[in-house]
Amino acid sequence: MIDVSIVIPTYNRTQSVGQAIESCLAQDGLALEVVLVDDASSRMPVSSTLRADARIRIIELEKREGPSNARNVGLKAARGQYVKFLDSDDVLVANTLSQEVMAARQTDADIVVSNWGTRTVDPEWKPIPGSDSIQDCPVFGNVIDDVLVGKSTIISAALYRMDLVSNLKWDTDLKKLQDWDWFCQCALRAKRIYRLPLITSWWQHHASPRVTKSGALLQAQSHHHVLRKIEHFLRQGGFLSAQRKQRLAQYYYKEIRTLARCNYQQAVRALDHIFSLDAHFKPVDEEPSRIIRLLTSLFGVRRTIHIYALVKRQ
Repeated sequence: MIDVSIVIPTYNRTQSVGQAIESCLAQDGLALEVVLVDDASSRMPVSSTLRADARIRIIELEKREGPSNARNVGLKAARGQYVKFLDSDDVLVANTLSQEVMAARQTDADIVVSNWGTRTVDPEWKPIPGSDSIQDCPVFGNVIDDVLVGKSTIISAALYRMDLVSNLKWDTDLKKLQDWDWFCQCALRAKRIYRLPLITSWWQHHASPRVTKSGALLQAQSHHHVLRKIEHFLRQGGFLSAQRKQRLAQYYYKEIRTLARCNYQQAVRALDHIFSLDAHFKPVDEEPSRIIRLLTSLFGVRRTIHIYALVKRQ
């Protein structure tokens, strides 16, 4: 029996994916498989030595369709009792995966979340000194309300029971926030999420490029796409109380200024939806600007956002 399947999509990342795979093979105390899904790379992404390891299964796609599709292919092929997803720039901390599995079995958890680290790397994928940062995973109680206040984790810091996720799919329509969407869809269906206060993975990344207007718009659109899916799930299940509608309205508002700056008509439609959820809506916890909150109290939300859009388009 395979305890854990680790699904890794990759595209032309020979050096980083090699580190990711080696970190998986360094895990002791359990039977695992690495399902590497090559999204039509221009060359074989792993060495002949790694390809010869029986724990590694390589699925080569003929056409590049993005990481979400690759993860769906890997999930369908996975044979483990539990599944973990890594990106090709993630590495696992040695001998921690067995502790995640043990925690899942002892607590009968559908999902185990754990702490993680982030670090910046140079072009050769070597860590830059002083760039390490540790993130604590959230504590989950009432999962629906926790999701609605933004509690989540990165892709590598969650272990899922296969029975929970085998019929779910990564959203191939999303170009950003895929990991947040996946976690939310799984968490909303989980009976128990257990928090393991242990660093189990590192996300390695290059210095972040400047955010462009098109990138910010795509982020905001993706944010609303995920929220619509959450809202649909809650409505279908009869979980969307008046209080949760109000919280959801606040969460939609989080990206409203980005929409107003980049695509005003989308912002207008988003505001219409916000007021359909909460007829007396006023931005609270998702509006960090005191000036905007003051203008909202004087002129109302719609007029304030209109003024903001006009100013930003000058």
